[in-house]
Amino acid sequence: MEILVDADACPVIAQVENVAQKHNVPVTLLCDTSHILESEYSRVVMVDRGADSVDIVLVNNCNRCLCYSSKWKMVYK
Repeated sequence: MEILVDADACPVIAQVENVAQKHNVPVTLLCDTSHILESEYSRVVMVDRGADSVDIVLVNNCNRCLCYSSKWKMVYK
């Protein structure tokens, strides 16, 4: 299991990392090039800037997941 986060302007990154670290679950933060993120726990992946570019990369990297997005609410894949 891995947690993928659309980290563009995400207000709960620290909380996600804290819970994930307690349970030894890896986290990947996805953001576009207009944001600069650093993390001591999570892997940070930067994608090209563009409409929904992070959302598309996130969904394409899921094998089986439950995604939450402010745009989509809940999306199952």
